[in-house]
Amino acid sequence: MATTSNPTKRHRLPAALLAPLPPPIPTGRGSRSAADEIFTRYLEASLRIPELTLAGPQHPCRAPDVIDLEQLMLRDGASVHKLVRSAREFGAFQIRGHGVSDEVSRSLAREAERVSEVLKKKMKGVELHEEGGVTGEGAGWDKEEVMRICFKGRIRWGQHYVEAETYRNLRRAIGEVTSKLDVVAQEVIQVLSENLREQQPRERFEMEEPTLCVHRHVRDRHFEPSPNAQQYHRADEPFDYAFSIHLPIGEYSRFYLRTSRSPPYTFPASPGTVLVALGEPIEEWSDGDLKSASWEPMFGHGDHDHDYVQNDVDETFFSLEYKCSPPWLNRSRDTTQTVVSIHDQILIALFLACLIYSLPFLFSSGAAH
Repeated sequence: MATTSNPTKRHRLPAALLAPLPPPIPTGRGSRSAADEIFTRYLEASLRIPELTLAGPQHPCRAPDVIDLEQLMLRDGASVHKLVRSAREFGAFQIRGHGVSDEVSRSLAREAERVSEVLKKKMKGVELHEEGGVTGEGAGWDKEEVMRICFKGRIRWGQHYVEAETYRNLRRAIGEVTSKLDVVAQEVIQVLSENLREQQPRERFEMEEPTLCVHRHVRDRHFEPSPNAQQYHRADEPFDYAFSIHLPIGEYSRFYLRTSRSPPYTFPASPGTVLVALGEPIEEWSDGDLKSASWEPMFGHGDHDHDYVQNDVDETFFSLEYKCSPPWLNRSRDTTQTVVSIHDQILIALFLACLIYSLPFLFSSGAAH
């Protein structure tokens, strides 16, 4: 019994999607331009260019880990692992649950601004720095002015230069902020000591010359940021403190971070956290196992900020920075032996070899005389 097979069915597009065929050309002589025009119209009506979208990055840029302070104090394994990993990769990490309320930080910024007006010419116990200008004006960066007030150690000048109420409020705010951030620094150095040097937990110690800085940033809304302005943005040089703990007041959009051994990059700021950046003393103490980093906040460049052209009012942002170092770390840096480079070692070896080689000739010539 013979079987018949049906031919393969061909799928055809609906007639509505196909453009009508061009009419036949009566003659090709002298009508080449007409044929080209008809064929071009046919191609334009028939071509369907698909919409293509680029795939997302397979390895998105990671941000420093966010670590809960309470879990870190309990030595939670995952929290400790994230802290050490982030310190090795970024030289920085973010701490949540630090205990400094937004109300206290704003109060400190207000009182510090009042004090700065009084101490412009009478600075005792306080370092007052005022910097202004346009950062990267040619690149379209915002104008940024920074006012820093650094309180080193205990302040005893308040009763002589400011009002008693302002003095009390300022000292209360400084004491509360520094005590909370000092706990963060204490726990961080304990964890690093236990996991890198396998040292026993140290007793609580006082940080050497802790410094609290109040920063005021004024963003000029008349400058429109350019898309490629990030390459002109510069963070501060690495610092001589072991830790720099940055506490934003209000909301930042992003942070600009530069590590000692990797290119700079930006990452979104996490609400309710402080950014802890490691300094060069920590990198040297760890024999290069950890990185040092410098940071800079970025204002008004988030996805939600699209009205910088319509708004003509300059915006003011405040931030706090607590810098400190453990005393034993500074002493270890002072007693560190000077490292001689290979180039200098070769020169010293050549000099000694020449000296030893010439000694017999010097003695022989002296004996001959």
